[in-house]
Amino acid sequence: MDRIDIQIDVPAVPYKELATARGAESSETIRTRVMSARGVQQRRFYDEHIYTNAQMGPRHLRKYCVLTPECERIMENAVTKLGFSARGYDRILKRIRTTRASI
Repeated sequence: MDRIDIQIDVPAVPYKELATARGAESSETIRTRVMSARGVQQRRFYDEHIYTNAQMGPRHLRKYCVLTPECERIMENAVTKLGFSARGYDRILKRIRTTRASI
């Protein structure tokens, strides 16, 4: 399972929610947010010769994905109880960095 980045159960959406007209975020708003996050990545990796979190190697992970003591305990628990491999551990760190791209 460590080769699958994200696995979640998605509950069915009730018909009334699907049929109700509601405002959605515009493509331009989403584009602005994505471009801002990409700018943060470009500044972070300026001297690294990489462009995305997916390209980070072990050295980059240790430099840019430092965990707090609380997060360290959670990760230790996950690795121990769920049997994550080293690759799985690194993939989680990359996913966290991507999710928190504005940091």
